[in-house]
Amino acid sequence: MESKIEILSRRLIRSMESIHDFAAGHLMFDNGKNFFELHDFNKAGLEEMSKLSRNPYYKEKLAEYPKMRAATIDVLINDRKRGEANTGIENKLHSIAKTNQNIIHVLKHPGMDEMIKDAKRFK
Repeated sequence: MESKIEILSRRLIRSMESIHDFAAGHLMFDNGKNFFELHDFNKAGLEEMSKLSRNPYYKEKLAEYPKMRAATIDVLINDRKRGEANTGIENKLHSIAKTNQNIIHVLKHPGMDEMIKDAKRFK
């Protein structure tokens, strides 16, 4: 039987990979609200993961996310539909995707968060 951490980890990985696919242009959301349903799930999941694992790593990663709103993602979606680039929004989205990729790596390698925590302690 899977633990709460394993279940949450699996769900976060899937959700974060969807955001990565959107950033890479392989997936499209209908609107910014749909994007933020996943992104907000990820943020809440990181808070929960930090509590369950008693490790601040996940909560610290939240600070790396740039501030964005659903309307910003709406602009990006419309720009993409017209074949236009919006580098400012794309850069923020890629920042989210990069942070997610780092978190995914840690989630896929149990114990990595503890190693990071220990490394910071001995710095």
